[in-house]
Amino acid sequence: MVLKRMLVATDGSRTAEKAANYGIRLAVQLKCQVLAVCVVEDYKKLSMNEMAEISTQTREELTEMMMQEAKEAVARIAKEASSHGIEVTTEVLEGRDAAAEIVGIAEGKRVDFIVIGSHGRTNIVTYPLGSVASKILASDSEIPVFVVKAKGQAVEPV
Repeated sequence: MVLKRMLVATDGSRTAEKAANYGIRLAVQLKCQVLAVCVVEDYKKLSMNEMAEISTQTREELTEMMMQEAKEAVARIAKEASSHGIEVTTEVLEGRDAAAEIVGIAEGKRVDFIVIGSHGRTNIVTYPLGSVASKILASDSEIPVFVVKAKGQAVEPV
C-alpha cells in the first residue's frame, strides 16, 4: 500500500500543533501530500471562558475572528510542510460538526489517512479522546486515523 495523501486536522490548539508536526514528519518520510484542514464550528460550541472574552462581539465579528484564526492555523502547517518540500493545500470550512466536516472532506479528497490531536481547544484530558477525535473514529469512514496524544513533550518541527 502506498500512502500518497494525508489530511492534517487542526483547531489551532497546542495538541493540534503537536499532531501537525507528527503529520509533517510522516509526510517527509512517506513523501506524501498534505491537506491541512480547520473547521470553524458554530459559535455556540465555544467554552465559557472563550464566550466571556468575546461576549460583546457580534456573531459576524466572532465568525470573522474565528475564520482568521483558522486560516492562520492551516497557514502555519502549510509553511512548515512547504519548508520540507512537501506539497500542501489548505481548507478552512464552516460547519456545525467538525468531525463530520473532516470526514466529509477526507472522503471527498480521497486521502489515505487522517492525522488529528487527541484533544482540541477545550483540552479536557480526563477522557481518552476529545469529542472531534472520538466522532471521527466512530464514523462509518474507513479512512485510517492517526491520533496524537495531548500529554507529554511537544514534538519538535522537522
